[in-house]
Amino acid sequence: MGFREDDLLDPNGVSDTLRCPVCFEVFDDPVFCGGRPCQHVFCRGCVERAIFQTAHQHVVMSGDGSEEEADDRIGQCPSCRAPMRLHSLQPHQVMRSLLDELPVRCRLACGWTGRRDARANHESSGPTQCPLLRLEAACEELALLSDAGGLLRDKDARIVMLEARVAEQDRQVVDVGRQLLAREVKVAELEARLLEQDRKLTQKDIELALLRRGRLAPAFSDSREGSDSDLPKASFLGDDDASEASKAGADLWL
Repeated sequence: MGFREDDLLDPNGVSDTLRCPVCFEVFDDPVFCGGRPCQHVFCRGCVERAIFQTAHQHVVMSGDGSEEEADDRIGQCPSCRAPMRLHSLQPHQVMRSLLDELPVRCRLACGWTGRRDARANHESSGPTQCPLLRLEAACEELALLSDAGGLLRDKDARIVMLEARVAEQDRQVVDVGRQLLAREVKVAELEARLLEQDRKLTQKDIELALLRRGRLAPAFSDSREGSDSDLPKASFLGDDDASEASKAGADLWL
C-alpha cells in the first residue's frame, strides 16, 4: 500500500523511480535489503507481504544439537526472486529524502501546500497549525463544554431534589418536636391534677378526722358523767379499774 496520491499536488509528475514495483504507487516507508542480494526498493508493507507468501521457516541448530525454527523468514524478492530475509529489511534513506521533497497539500483541504516533510508541522499544534484542525479542536472543546453543561444541569437537579428531601425531613423533625412538647405539657397538666386530687383527698381525710373527733367528744363527756354518778356504788374499785371502764365506754361509742 503506497502513499496517497490525492495528497500530491502533481501525482502525474512523480518519477517512476519513486513508485513501488509491487503496488505501483508512490513509496510509503521505502525499504530494501541493504544491497544484498539486490537493491530493489519496495514499500515495507508490500515486501513483507510478499516475503510471507513465498517464505519458508528458517531452521537452526540449538545448543543441544536439536533443530529449532527461527523467527526470521526467508522469502523471494518480488522483482528478481533473489532470497530475501525479513529481518534484513532496512530503510532506504535516499528514497525517503526524495519523497520528503514532494509538494503536497493539506489533508483537510485548508489550502495549505508545501513539502511533504513540512506537513507534520502544519498538522501539529501551534501558531502555524491548520485552521481546520484548530476548528475541530474548538468543536471538541465545545462538545466537552456541552457535556459539562449537561452534567452541571444533572447535578443541579439532584441538588434541588436533595434540598427538598432535607426540607421535608426538617419539617418532620419540627412536627415531632411539637408533638413531644404537647405531650410534655399534657403530662405536666395530668401530674398537677393528680397532685390537686391528692391534696383534696388529704383535706377530706383531715376534715373527716376532725368531724369524728367533734362527734365523739360530747358522747364521751356524757359517759364520763354517768360513770361519776355511780362512783359511790363502785367506790371499792381502784383507780386502774376506773380508767379501764372509761376506755371501754369510749370504745363503745367508736
